[in-house]
Amino acid sequence: MTMVTENKRKKDDNFLLEKGKYSAIEIARLLLSYDPHRKYFKDGKMSSRTDETNPTIGNFRLNKMLHICYMLYYSKHGRPLFWEKLRAYPKGALVYKILMNFFQLSKEKLEPQQISVEEEDEKFINKIYCYFKNNSDQELEDFSHSDITWKERRGKILKMKEDDDRMIINEKAKGFYRDILRHIVKEAGLN
Repeated sequence: MTMVTENKRKKDDNFLLEKGKYSAIEIARLLLSYDPHRKYFKDGKMSSRTDETNPTIGNFRLNKMLHICYMLYYSKHGRPLFWEKLRAYPKGALVYKILMNFFQLSKEKLEPQQISVEEEDEKFINKIYCYFKNNSDQELEDFSHSDITWKERRGKILKMKEDDDRMIINEKAKGFYRDILRHIVKEAGLN
């Protein structure tokens, strides 16, 4: 086992020093405002191939959209969209605060202009929502699973090396967001 020096840990954990621009709650509210009748972020059970407990369809989709927005925003701007940590769960990344507060959030009826997000960022998030909302739940999960930070964290959890499920943005992850996802930013017209 390799010893981790304090300087190495600080460098690897630099994700703690990077501040996101918004709260995940604000971004979740914005995404929910695009679906006022909750046809997309609906309250229904997900089917499961295993015995694991699944979130509702709307909760799952909202967390996938948050993860995708986070990755693509990082790809374009080189910094996090929101300051809450993404966590590596079996169905992909999620924001724990959103998972636990989905029902309360989904009952709010807001218009996009009522949410304090800069206009340029609101347009960016809207394009992501419009681009990905027609993907199947499995495609959203697969996309979430393609995130190198999710793969690394889930691998360590499954091998019982760690029980910390926070997805850590290190230099390798920054390169993934910047280089590998850049084509999606262009394809979806997000640049």
